[in-house]
Amino acid sequence: MDYEKIITWGLAIYGAVLSTILGVRELINERRRIIIFLQYWEFHNNYSILITNVGHRPITLLGISMDFLPQEYVPMNVIVPRAENPFPVTLTDGQHLTITLSQGLSSEIYDIKENIKITVYDSENRKYSKFKRLSFNEKAGIHSSRKK
Repeated sequence: MDYEKIITWGLAIYGAVLSTILGVRELINERRRIIIFLQYWEFHNNYSILITNVGHRPITLLGISMDFLPQEYVPMNVIVPRAENPFPVTLTDGQHLTITLSQGLSSEIYDIKENIKITVYDSENRKYSKFKRLSFNEKAGIHSSRKK
């Protein structure tokens, strides 16, 4: 048996597998990623949308929309008054943007509780619509997950 060839092939396969794993990991890290939270403020009975850049690259957000399914589309200027519209905004890694919703919209969300779709648009024509619900107790300073 030729141990030299076995060792050579073993090292070649190990190198190919390792470089493939590292290449895939690098591609995943280079993607632009955000997390969206629909946050309920318990003592204010108000909602806000928290958008956080969890990727390693800056991302420019162009707008946001909200759907009450199966009802109507609520455009960005209903969510945030035109004078307070923060878009477009660029978030670097770890930065976040908080959009406080109006009391009327918050009460609609509280009444519906389900079938809400939030979509955030970026400058590369990508749409982000996965979001998590959070509840924040200001008195205790505690965040907790809310079920849809």
